[in-house]
Amino acid sequence: EMNSVWSAWSNAIELIFNGKLTPQQALDEAVAQIRIAIDQSRK
Repeated sequence: EMNSVWSAWSNAIELIFNGKLTPQQALDEAVAQIRIAIDQSRK
């Protein structure tokens, strides 16, 4: 589960740094990805 968190977090930081998304957008997307990954791991 932590791998999913770090992967989503890293992607968000990269998107923010490269100016592709605002911090809010990038982190909202990361949260969504993390929740999906956790839900899938529980199945």
